[in-house]
Amino acid sequence: MGKPKIWTKDFTAITLTNMFYMFGFYMLMPTIPLFVRSLGGDNAQVGVVASSFAFASIIMRFLSPVFLTKFNKRTLLRIGVALAFAVTVTCGLGAKNVTLTIVFRALQGFGFGIASTICATLVADLLPDSRRGEGIGYFSMGTSIIIMFSPAVGLVVSERFGFNAMFITASAGHLASLLCLAALRPPEEIIRARARIKSIGELFRNLYDVRLALPTTLLLLFSIARSSEQNFLSVLAKDRAIENIQYYYIFQTSVSIVGKFFTGRMYDKRGHFWAVVPGGASLLIALFIFSTAESLGMLFVAGFFSGAGMGALLPSMQSWMLTSLEAEKRSVASAMYYNFYDIGMSLGALLLGTLAASSGYTLAFRTASGVMAAFLVLYIAAAAKATGHA
Repeated sequence: MGKPKIWTKDFTAITLTNMFYMFGFYMLMPTIPLFVRSLGGDNAQVGVVASSFAFASIIMRFLSPVFLTKFNKRTLLRIGVALAFAVTVTCGLGAKNVTLTIVFRALQGFGFGIASTICATLVADLLPDSRRGEGIGYFSMGTSIIIMFSPAVGLVVSERFGFNAMFITASAGHLASLLCLAALRPPEEIIRARARIKSIGELFRNLYDVRLALPTTLLLLFSIARSSEQNFLSVLAKDRAIENIQYYYIFQTSVSIVGKFFTGRMYDKRGHFWAVVPGGASLLIALFIFSTAESLGMLFVAGFFSGAGMGALLPSMQSWMLTSLEAEKRSVASAMYYNFYDIGMSLGALLLGTLAASSGYTLAFRTASGVMAAFLVLYIAAAAKATGHA
């Protein structure tokens, strides 16, 4: 018998939905810090704006089990994307100071918290068991293709046409996502609303599973370190007079896509060790290079290691968590994946933003590389202990 099919109509629809949604989201990642700076904000306030988005996403994912008792997954996904669309349009028209930007980013975070959790859950539900790692890798690769262009588009649009045009372009991505979502027609047993949650204990079991303690701790460390690049690289380049940084994002994501192409199959055949260790080491090297980068060439070197690290880590960590629990608890694993990632991004934005504001980028990025060193030590120690018990 042949391999079960990955590229069904529904898998294609959810992948395109996610790609266009992420276009709007990642357009704003390097440009929101510049927008905050244009409003008179400093690096610490850049960190607060980033944290408002992340904390709002976390809150919404904690509430997602409750919402799933009222709405089916497709309806809830529509609500999340529609909210992001409406708020992004409004942000372009009404964010006139840092305080309002914090409010709007928090509202965008509510939409993102819904959309990201439901998308990942539906992808895992739609894929055959024997090819889930490979399928998640393709899904993640689709996101990477969008990430290749969207930060560069955001930077070019904001520089040439202004920040209002940037927000309108990002909202167009969310609108395209809603149109793709209309083609999603999965079986009722996949999207149906859950039974009512009857107790606080049952709610907690829908938010956290102790079997994912190790990967979530690792994900927390990884995202704290990753927040340095995501939130402060564009302002670092501006302050150090490094021009044409949009080409960095294209190059870095290209490397990430190549890595993801191989990571999914490697995960299915050999497990997560052979992706997590090389990926963590690559990201550590990239963060150290960022700390002293003074030219676009140095950023490209760092981008190679960053892309290789992200291409290995993101799909393998997500696959590890989604395949560690039973099918009926994949939404729990999905929520935990994104929650711990966003908690780390939020903590990292606050901590590293404060360091950057008081002591400069060198200390901030070297602290991030130290966090990745702790990631590697913890993972290798856990792997060695598991091997010893085997």
